[in-house]
Amino acid sequence: MPGTPESPMTTLAPSGVAIHAAIASRGAYSVPRAPGPIDLHLEANEGSVSWEGLEDCIRESRALRRYPSAVELEAALAAKFSLSPSQVIVTAGGDDALDRACRMTLSPVRSLLLPEPSFEMFRRYAELAHAPVNSVPWPAGPFPRDAVLRAITPATGVVAIVSPNNPTGAVATREDLDAVGAAARAAPRAAIVILDAAYAEFAEIDLTAAALRHRNAIVVRTFSKAWGLAGLRVGYAIGPEDLIACLRVAAGPYPVSGLSLAIALRVLERGERSMREQADLVKTNRDSLARSLSRLGLAAEPSQANFILARSPRAAEIHAALAARGIAVRCWTNRPGLADALRVTIPADAADLARLTAALESNLNPGAIP
Repeated sequence: MPGTPESPMTTLAPSGVAIHAAIASRGAYSVPRAPGPIDLHLEANEGSVSWEGLEDCIRESRALRRYPSAVELEAALAAKFSLSPSQVIVTAGGDDALDRACRMTLSPVRSLLLPEPSFEMFRRYAELAHAPVNSVPWPAGPFPRDAVLRAITPATGVVAIVSPNNPTGAVATREDLDAVGAAARAAPRAAIVILDAAYAEFAEIDLTAAALRHRNAIVVRTFSKAWGLAGLRVGYAIGPEDLIACLRVAAGPYPVSGLSLAIALRVLERGERSMREQADLVKTNRDSLARSLSRLGLAAEPSQANFILARSPRAAEIHAALAARGIAVRCWTNRPGLADALRVTIPADAADLARLTAALESNLNPGAIP
């Protein structure tokens, strides 16, 4: 019987308590940290906009003493995308929205269709919903549209599209999204499409408007990347009113602090230009870093995000060498297909980019550095 210790969905903890098997068998999510003191963090794709004039938000006592309300921020986001406020929900980062969407849709008989490698929390959220994961390879290059379309079945509950994709930086097209959205909706048991657009501000084409044309699509965005507010944990989902209403039911009533909401609203209302200027700097530096990586012999994937995925048989050595110089980048030791990969967040600051390039040069082309 489901829910009993004998069920494959549960396992016994040392205390004798029956625990959700997907939780008992996994460690908490954590990013491998580079050894040594780090002062240049290029491992988490965080933005670096220098916001000023937010002191009044911090001084606003109402944001601290009252239970928070996201109504104002949701209304402002709705206006930005020409939607009704009922089509917007603010969540605790984009991760919270993804988790809610998976929990409201997936089950042991409703699977996740996931082009991989991809944002690793998708697979974890599916496991927490006891849902199977059907993986389609997307190691680089164009979105695998035909393979995804062939993989949609009556058991598919969610089709995930991360564009720009994390960790590769590859993108889907409007045609890809339209084809997948239509096929998912036409399935005998219609599936939803989740477009994770966390890095949309850095891409040549933002797929949000294309996704919103589909009644079975949800778009998840965040203030953590281009807006440079990762520490506030503010994300949001937009989509059809009925699906957004289900997302509201799928978690607690106060996911984001009042102070975070106030600051996010302020930068949304006054900071669009600053955010865009910073994103443009990142894109320029992305092209520069790509040229440097190619010159140094690393295979760098074309990227439309605020990071580049580079591959080298010496990935672990390079990771350690950069850490020794106080620079952290992302590496993986236990994910299939990524053992030789380094994901490098693009610095917006020219001095930081020069420091990173020099550190790579000294490791990969030591004869060129005096």
